[in-house]
Amino acid sequence: MGIDKKRFVLDDLAPNVAIVQELAKSAALLRETGISSVWATPGKSQLEGFAVIGFDGRTIERLDTPTPQPWVLPCKVSRPDGTHWANVLAIWTHKSKDDGRPPHAQQFQEAITAWSTTIESTLTLAVGDLNASIQSPSRGGH
Repeated sequence: MGIDKKRFVLDDLAPNVAIVQELAKSAALLRETGISSVWATPGKSQLEGFAVIGFDGRTIERLDTPTPQPWVLPCKVSRPDGTHWANVLAIWTHKSKDDGRPPHAQQFQEAITAWSTTIESTLTLAVGDLNASIQSPSRGGH
């Protein structure tokens, strides 16, 4: 079920900013009046991506990246008055068999390393789907 059918959940939460993964680029939410968003895909599909979405006048802008990592969507979040609030590193670690990417936890580590200067100097939130829970059904490492 796509986000457009579950939009009521976001409405109930009333977020200022949301990070949503498994989101199609064509989602109506991304085109709504008053919504600011940046979308990316960790792979090649336009049907499966993730986005940083601003509500209630928050503005989302993509940041230039020091190291291209398709699993990281770096964004600047501004308040309704235009002042900078924080940076967001939306992270969706993603790995397919034989795709050449490092393991999930290493993807997260590489993102933090690449953005360490920004993290040390500016309020930066690293959020998303890391696919590296120790409490997963299988005890095997990601």
